[in-house]
Amino acid sequence: IQGEEHVDTLISLANLGSVLKAQKKFAEAEPYLREALDKSRRVLGEKHPDTLTFINNMGLLLKSLGRPYEAELHFREAVDKANRSLPPRHPSTLIFMSNLGTLLMDQGRLAESEVLLREVMDGSIQQLGPEDADTLLSIYDENIVLRPLAWMADSAFVRWYSSSQAERFNTRGLRIVSVSPGSVDTEMGRLEE
Repeated sequence: IQGEEHVDTLISLANLGSVLKAQKKFAEAEPYLREALDKSRRVLGEKHPDTLTFINNMGLLLKSLGRPYEAELHFREAVDKANRSLPPRHPSTLIFMSNLGTLLMDQGRLAESEVLLREVMDGSIQQLGPEDADTLLSIYDENIVLRPLAWMADSAFVRWYSSSQAERFNTRGLRIVSVSPGSVDTEMGRLEE
């Protein structure tokens, strides 16, 4: 038996919380994710990569619970600590920044969101390459921010670039599916109206 504070136990707690979150059992997920985070802070330290991931995951849960202020605090903490403890433009840091950027976008804080999502896009291209799925997603997120700001030159480029990269994926036997946010009745979709 590993023990209650062993890293594998903490990961198991966090995984159980993540499964409950995926099932939209947000209230049930919170104690597991919180316990994993609290113990990880104490046992592994504030800047440990697992702790940073648990901080980010708590932010995702809080966002799902409709608690954006608390979610933002967690995302900012994860980004700040990752920037200080991980190599520049580390993939985890880019994920944390993307989550913060999309939260800000959802709140209509488009200028702040744009800065973060541009950095995520640039970092993804540099670290992961232009054909990586996460890079394409960061370009798509950036495009969503640019639409309401009416920067159509950038939007046209992003649409072209995403399309050209999607064609490369398709030649490898992958099926590319794209849904315009405007075709979905959501807050993000209504940005295109």
